[in-house]
Amino acid sequence: MRRTRAIGLGLLGVVAACGQVDFTAREVGPGSADARPAPPVPRVHFTFDTGTFLTGGEVTATCTACPSATPGRPGRGGAALFTGAQDLTVADQPTLRWPALTVAFWVRIDALPVDVTVLASKQLRSASTSLNTWEVYLHSEGELNLGVITDTGWVTLALWPDLGLVGGWHHVAHSYDGTRLRFYVDGVVRGASEAGALDYDDSPFGFGHDVDSGAAFAYLEGALDDVMLFDRVLTEAEVAALATP
Repeated sequence: MRRTRAIGLGLLGVVAACGQVDFTAREVGPGSADARPAPPVPRVHFTFDTGTFLTGGEVTATCTACPSATPGRPGRGGAALFTGAQDLTVADQPTLRWPALTVAFWVRIDALPVDVTVLASKQLRSASTSLNTWEVYLHSEGELNLGVITDTGWVTLALWPDLGLVGGWHHVAHSYDGTRLRFYVDGVVRGASEAGALDYDDSPFGFGHDVDSGAAFAYLEGALDDVMLFDRVLTEAEVAALATP
């Protein structure tokens, strides 16, 4: 993981319920609440609910020290609790190396790190380097960052610590369409930048920690919920819908 600081607000820097089911038929018209578009379907989705804690659709996570189950957002089932020593890892698959993608998740930060904590990442040559194809990480001052490695170098979007991330649930997402990177917090685009093609290898995905030169570190103190990976760019409206509590 690169620990460089970006140099501007909102971006910057290129450095190289389930309840009872009602089957009653209803008419759905343009003005009906039921006329809203169907939610996007992720390729990977960790709900962290009971019985499916480590299952994320077509993938299964492993852990050296597993996070524990904890209540999630009100009415939304469970979440995964990290107390500064837990990890979740998803093995790489060639079918998950998408040229365009969206990553979205809910996070609750319980304490700022002494140095840095990584919320989610796709590692890159992690056995011998500190690189990541993409990573979302938090510095000790509360600065939230998105970094990617592309064929044109390292790109970082930094959001300064005026977002008030500690102590409550927040939705974080980023998308990349092959040329443009977008960084969202709570359903709103907070930063964007041009970028080249993503650099992939067979290193795993990591959640709640990072791996540099084969060693795990940057553990999260907080909780994750509804971690989703999409093989396309979601629209701003779709991301905003995912960010609805």
